[in-house]
Amino acid sequence: MKTIKEEMRVRWSETDSAGIAHFTSFFVYFEAAEQKLFREILKLDLSKQIGPHRIFGLPRVEAYCQYFSPARFDDLLEVELKIGSVGRTSITYEFSVQNKTTGKLAASGKVKVVAINEKFQPEEIPQEIAELLR
Repeated sequence: MKTIKEEMRVRWSETDSAGIAHFTSFFVYFEAAEQKLFREILKLDLSKQIGPHRIFGLPRVEAYCQYFSPARFDDLLEVELKIGSVGRTSITYEFSVQNKTTGKLAASGKVKVVAINEKFQPEEIPQEIAELLR
């Protein structure tokens, strides 16, 4: 199972009026780790998705996050992404967000994406990509 870790700090714009990372910010953190996966493991430029790999997009069809402890402005977070499963047209990511400033688990979650073509129909994940993810 592939694992990616991405460190980031909680930015002011990601916090609520109490200075705590807004719940929606965690999905942004998840996506940052996903981008690192595509860049470093798959060596794919997501800005050029149409091409030899045939994937036009990866819309989210499921997203879940459970929160355990707050992350505050300027806390250092480590987002870990694991590949939960790779189906014919879908990928399920599993995430955990460790707050390195407090030493506590901040959140965990799952996101399922489906590969689509330019007609917004499900597209089989190319074999070479599926193998890299497994």
